Amino acid sequence: MSFLPVVAEGEVPSARAHAIVLESGNLVYAFSGLDASTGAAFNDLWVLDPRDSVDTFGDMLQLSNFTKKMPRWSQLHPVDPDNIIPTPLYGGCGAASDTMLWMFGGRAGVGFLQNDMWSFSLDRLEWE
Repeated sequence: MSFLPVVAEGEVPSARAHAIVLESGNLVYAFSGLDASTGAAFNDLWVLDPRDSVDTFGDMLQLSNFTKKMPRWSQLHPVDPDNIIPTPLYGGCGAASDTMLWMFGGRAGVGFLQNDMWSFSLDRLEWE
């Protein structure tokens, strides 16, 4: 078995440790985490489509028209800007289904353990 790096184009999540990473419907979701250099926790939610890149060709005789679609990260924002979102945290755990992501616990800072449960609807793009 070997691991290969995934090279994505566009905006990517900032470097972090202790994030919650989940898979649902061939998509990868990353939530929260800790900025090790500043000690700040995150409460952002990102999605990556890692499926095989799609090759497309313009004119088959002109190699300059060859393009390769790269995986792309996208930050998910609740549709309603007034939607309450989880506290910035790191080190929690989670689970996923086809339509929901669930997050539990974690640390909101040194010594501040959390025991709240959150869900994010992938259909409605809102926290519950």
